[in-house]
Amino acid sequence: MIYGQKVPNIPYPVVNEREIRAAAGLMFLIGIITFCTVFFTRDYFLMHVVVPIFWLDFFLKSVFAPRFSIFGFLGGLMVRNQTSEYVGAIQKRFAWSLGLILATTMVIVAIFLEIHGWAPFAICATCLSFMWMETALG
Repeated sequence: MIYGQKVPNIPYPVVNEREIRAAAGLMFLIGIITFCTVFFTRDYFLMHVVVPIFWLDFFLKSVFAPRFSIFGFLGGLMVRNQTSEYVGAIQKRFAWSLGLILATTMVIVAIFLEIHGWAPFAICATCLSFMWMETALG
């Protein structure tokens, strides 16, 4: 089941592109700060806080609906006075599923197995690249 808004003259569920991009921008900002902090200080505490929050957000977006998302709510507040731009919900759900896969991998590798090194940094860099593309390119 694909959740999204029903808009007249559009036969498929849609989501507000502005909200999605704002949420991705917030996640990217938090993610890049965490990435740089962990990379330069080798203190993994912040990663142990941010990665489960990102996992929960991607899980809520992918499995339930974008309206239950933590960052989606904040992104919606940021753009509430702007005109909505709609995009297909199925495309966004695919992107959130990729984020969920990367976040799940990070939870397993970096938190449960406590592997620190190039592998979690590569996974995190990949996810940050996707979030940057969502924010900047849509």
